[in-house]
Amino acid sequence: MPRDDGDLLIFVHGTFADSEDDEGPRWWQRGSDTWTWFADHLPDGVRLPDESTMHLKWFKWYESAKFDGEDEKPQPTLFHWNGSNTQVARLEAGNRLLALLIELERQGRGYHLVGHSHGGSIIWEALISAEVTRRFKTADPDLRRSLNTMRLTKTPLIRLRDDEFAPWWVKHKSRYIPRNSEFRAVEPHIELPGLRTWTTVGTPFLHYLPRRRFLVKGWPHPRFTLNPSANEVARSALGHGILQLLVAAPFFFLAYLLFFGRHGDVLPADWLAIVAAVVWVAAFVTLGNRVYAGALFARARSAPYAMKRFHDRWLGLWAPEDEAIAGLQGLAPDVGGYGYEWLWTTPSKRDDRKRPREPEYKVARRFQPLPMPLTDAYLIPHVQLLAPARIAKYVILAVNKLAGPMIGRKIVKMLVSNAHGANLPHRAPLVYVSRWPLPLELDCPGLPPDVVAEIQDDSAKDAGRLGELARQYFMLAALDGLEEAKKAYQETYDGNPLVHASYFEREAVRRLIRLHITKTCGDETDRRLADWLAANAAAVRTRVDKFVAGRL
Repeated sequence: MPRDDGDLLIFVHGTFADSEDDEGPRWWQRGSDTWTWFADHLPDGVRLPDESTMHLKWFKWYESAKFDGEDEKPQPTLFHWNGSNTQVARLEAGNRLLALLIELERQGRGYHLVGHSHGGSIIWEALISAEVTRRFKTADPDLRRSLNTMRLTKTPLIRLRDDEFAPWWVKHKSRYIPRNSEFRAVEPHIELPGLRTWTTVGTPFLHYLPRRRFLVKGWPHPRFTLNPSANEVARSALGHGILQLLVAAPFFFLAYLLFFGRHGDVLPADWLAIVAAVVWVAAFVTLGNRVYAGALFARARSAPYAMKRFHDRWLGLWAPEDEAIAGLQGLAPDVGGYGYEWLWTTPSKRDDRKRPREPEYKVARRFQPLPMPLTDAYLIPHVQLLAPARIAKYVILAVNKLAGPMIGRKIVKMLVSNAHGANLPHRAPLVYVSRWPLPLELDCPGLPPDVVAEIQDDSAKDAGRLGELARQYFMLAALDGLEEAKKAYQETYDGNPLVHASYFEREAVRRLIRLHITKTCGDETDRRLADWLAANAAAVRTRVDKFVAGRL
């Protein structure tokens, strides 16, 4: 039964915008200009979180195991995450957001989500996790832990298991074994019927795929696909079963020794033990790689199903010159003709000549780790330089020629990965960066043209003003230190030179979000923006339906 106190509007901040305080000047905090505007303009039936919205304010999930429900009281809190620029942090935050949504579903509450930058990514990851949970009918350990962290009542929906904190050296703990009872507890809520709308603002959506490895058809394997045929699925399952048998081989080998040893009929075991050990290690490592790749594959394959379920409630806002989106797209690999729809095509229907390759960067090919020795300083009067390193000239040339590109590639990959926050284990490659939750070709803009022009013009003016003041700030930093320069910057400059950080300062952006939210309330006070929203929703629906009809 829905509660009478209305739907909630939940803000999810982006990277580097975190704070442990609920109140402050950031757009998602209580008391900010954005918060105040929405508090004044939300329609009846929708409100921001307040003291009646309670959940335990834990910043480390394992601390919730120490809560006994007697002495501690829940604190009113907004949704927090650490704001780190890593994919692992975004996935962990997505799990906790999903747990919070499930808790709201338990209360029968509706809710709206608004995420800025990677905050939109967190919303999307939460929806994918909901779809994975629904499709595979399993409540994974990370969801169980998050449900204990984000609970709105003293009794969690799923309790932590007794071995939840077993030592690290206990490899296979029972906490990883799925239980039907846990999924049955989650099942009534995992459809997320209380999700009214979700809005992403200036969000770069990052899409990771499993890496090609030994016996793993990951990216950029030419036969890797998100839409395998029945035969490919059967072959993969057979290979997986064989690997599992090989991992269990040492137990059979031990049984063989024990049985035949009693009868004095043991075959030479020295070489057999060596072969078995090598095969076991290879099978164990390969099986782990396949399991990990399968998890990434499951998320990638579940994404279109999540979009199919939730696209009618989505609004994506962005400007073409958004620095974060453009920058991340510029650093993303150039996949050429290997678009997202190509990835959903079965290998038998592809052009055999198309074979994906790892991205290469020109700067990596030109990298020279060792400088060439100077033979002349071009001084007058002339100086005869004693340079014993000259004899190493050809050695240095060889090193730069052979080792330079390899070292350059390593450095470039490290820098690009850090920029993307691509820190998933086994270096899972980032393949697509898109403005949509799915990396499809765009058939609609991210904002009305006049709003885009206003944002970009104002940001350009603010950037010009900042440039004029920059010399003063640099001088203050050099003479009086960085703190004085920072203080002067805060006191004299009130502009915002970045498009990416200025969306919520625009009345039109706020009103678009409000109109999107009030679709359920029938409030259309701004006809021009409402018409744009309707056209945008129709374009999204058409594009998603076209993709779904041809691929799912």
